[in-house]
Amino acid sequence: MSMPGFTREAILGLLVELESRLEKRGVARTFRSLAVPR
Repeated sequence: MSMPGFTREAILGLLVELESRLEKRGVARTFRSLAVPR
């Protein structure tokens, strides 16, 4: 079953929301480095 409204945009929105909250604690850089390996 595919949930209506649950698309990549929704997932990206949640990631941005989490990142904004983590950034306040200074963990955004670590989270981003783990999510996007260089």
